Amino acid sequence: MPTNKLKDAHCRGVAAGDKPRKLFDGGGLYLYILPAGVKLWRIAYRYGGKQNTLSLGAYPDVSLADARQRLAEAKALLRAGKNPRKAKYVPVDSLSFRAATENYWHGRHDLSAGYVANALRSLELHLNHDLGDKAVGAITRAELLEILRRLDAAGKHVYVRKVRMWAGQVFEWAVENGHAENNPAAPTRPDGSARSNSPVEASSSRRNSTRAMPATPASTSRGSTTRRVSTDFSRASAIQAQASIVIAAAASCARSFGERGWGAFAPGGF
Repeated sequence: MPTNKLKDAHCRGVAAGDKPRKLFDGGGLYLYILPAGVKLWRIAYRYGGKQNTLSLGAYPDVSLADARQRLAEAKALLRAGKNPRKAKYVPVDSLSFRAATENYWHGRHDLSAGYVANALRSLELHLNHDLGDKAVGAITRAELLEILRRLDAAGKHVYVRKVRMWAGQVFEWAVENGHAENNPAAPTRPDGSARSNSPVEASSSRRNSTRAMPATPASTSRGSTTRRVSTDFSRASAIQAQASIVIAAAASCARSFGERGWGAFAPGGF
């Protein structure tokens, strides 16, 4: 397959279209152009029988020569039996948070255009002023938390969680594509507390919360059961008393019948 087909002038001058497009350089390397005008270097390769994509960063921050060098490094890893996407992260690109945001959200074709536009607008309004031009892999939890706290202090308690969620998806994409080492939004809450992602800890927390529950609901349940049993017992006692009266009356009638015959049941017989 021919390689080195692209020229730097071609990369600079190519215009964005209505849909994402690809300019292939060969060997799996191509320039991915988004409708918003963002240009991203990517490498398509196969590993373990499955198709994979490795993102290298945005052009022109990552030059054509740099992208080709990264392609050579990725091929070396493949020859060594390693997956380039899983190799130890080295911050060789400077993909900005703004570019990562555009790339991720414009790729979410499973969502409605209105939802994507809302997410992009929110991140532009609340995060891009401080973080937009910063390399997505260099953003720290403290930096993100400071912005989220400002939103929370402004009374946007529900909205701040949406912003964190939308930003978190961008960071997750950056991690998966080799632009970042971790997702600073994942353990972040506006109050600064850490969120546990461990299923074991979550399960233990649920068990502890169950043990720590007050006994009032259980007591109420037992009290309710006791009242029902008491009521049922009272009703049974009343029925038994009525039955005793009927039995006593029947026995009296039987005795009268035995002593006086049918005349006992005649008018005035009793």
